[in-house]
Amino acid sequence: MTGKLLDRADFWKDFYSERTGGGRFMPPSQFAAFVSQEVPSESMIIDLGCGNGRDAVFFAALGIKTLGIDGSGAAISVAKNAAKKADLDGIDFIETKIDDALVEDILKNRQSDCICAYARFFLHAITGEEQASLFDLLGRYLTTDDMIAIEYRTVDDEKNEKEALPHYRRYQTSADVDKALEALGFTKIYGVEGRGFAKYKSEDAIVARGIYRK
Repeated sequence: MTGKLLDRADFWKDFYSERTGGGRFMPPSQFAAFVSQEVPSESMIIDLGCGNGRDAVFFAALGIKTLGIDGSGAAISVAKNAAKKADLDGIDFIETKIDDALVEDILKNRQSDCICAYARFFLHAITGEEQASLFDLLGRYLTTDDMIAIEYRTVDDEKNEKEALPHYRRYQTSADVDKALEALGFTKIYGVEGRGFAKYKSEDAIVARGIYRK
């Protein structure tokens, strides 16, 4: 684990405040490109920890109804600006923390027959308690054929050099994530881990990807 929990809010505020979006095109992550081919077109994607909205905007551009959620107001501001410049329908962003009641309301009052809860580089940015709470909500409110798509840093990545300044990260094994989700009624339909999936500049993170269906 790097950094302190108290550093999280300030780190992400500064991180996204320096990335205003401007007129620069934001390409999606490799994971978003992969997931876009795995979800039914009539799905609604809930992008948990959406950051600057690069993946959410990509999904919406493909005609997939998308909702981005992030606890950083600076991130949501950048994401909304990107969606506005892209002139997209069927996309919205909400500033809220993952353990706020609003997240439960969003899942409870579903806006689509098929939901994909999408989280790229989010699990390692929250505490174990926050993750357990999130998984519990997904287990309670996602229904038959709903999906979870996640990409996160594994324990093998902990000692690798990072491009970003030191901040809170939590590492875990894919076996532990699988066990937690399977206990809530999800079946893993795809999984892979290693390097080459999330390379950024000189950093080639060791990550796990998983897709689960209820």
